[in-house]
Amino acid sequence: GQLRLLLSKVYHYLLLFIFPFILLMMIYAEFLLTLLFGPAYAAGAIALRIILPGVFFFGAVYLNISILIAVGNSKASGKIMFYGAVVNCLLNFVLIPFLGMIGAAFATLVCYFVTFWLSWFYLHQEKVHLQKRGIRSYVLLFLSLLLFVPVYFIQTLISTSVISFLILCTASFFSYIILINRLGL
Repeated sequence: GQLRLLLSKVYHYLLLFIFPFILLMMIYAEFLLTLLFGPAYAAGAIALRIILPGVFFFGAVYLNISILIAVGNSKASGKIMFYGAVVNCLLNFVLIPFLGMIGAAFATLVCYFVTFWLSWFYLHQEKVHLQKRGIRSYVLLFLSLLLFVPVYFIQTLISTSVISFLILCTASFFSYIILINRLGL
């Protein structure tokens, strides 16, 4: 009971706080890569956008594995990581020769999803089921999209600078926080 409630709340907060950051990083991929690493790295923006949704899955996998270890099933966590590594290696072997870094990014995303699914499966075998959050999770996703997708369109109309980036991100996050607070999410 308590573990299920805790896990559900952690998933809820993972979605609540990580998803908006993922969206902003997807919107500003070229800008962030250029700012942090230089213009030569802006070409990696597509690969970054492919990998970013996997960040949520990777966070959830880490949480699920921690729970599996806590309930005494560390063997399952080893299997999850092993199978994830095998999937990643096989997909890299197949996709990189044809798609380069896009193939590597796709392989990593699929690996994160596979390990998430496996960790979810093993949690259910341990009778650790999440409390259903239902519509609240979908409302969070919709609010994130509602607030951050316009940022994409605004950012395409103006020249992106550090100042415009900070202003748009700050305005988006404050709006997001006010909305989720008002809606009791």
